Amino acid sequence: MSSSSEISATLIAALKGENDGKEEQSENKLIVVDTSDGCGAKFLIYVVAEAPFQGKSTLERHRIVNSALAELLATRVHAVEIKAWTPEQYEKRKAKGSVPDEHLKLEQCF
Repeated sequence: MSSSSEISATLIAALKGENDGKEEQSENKLIVVDTSDGCGAKFLIYVVAEAPFQGKSTLERHRIVNSALAELLATRVHAVEIKAWTPEQYEKRKAKGSVPDEHLKLEQCF
């Protein structure tokens, strides 16, 4: 199965490529939570990125994430729950408590 760090590395590499050579944005964030009791088959993923998500629908943002994880989803990951937001959407949801504190501790900037 997979690990949170493997999912993170795969997504960060893919989303940096989506940035089209623009300056790295410090508002980009990623949280990956293993929700499968440690077996690495199911993950909750919060992805916050400006460049690839701005102006995109929820479905389009999910497709970007699924595309980045295609190989892992085909071979080792059974399920993912995706929360893909722009920085503005993330801040609003965080203020409302939609992102649990224990998940915020796992936040990575890229």
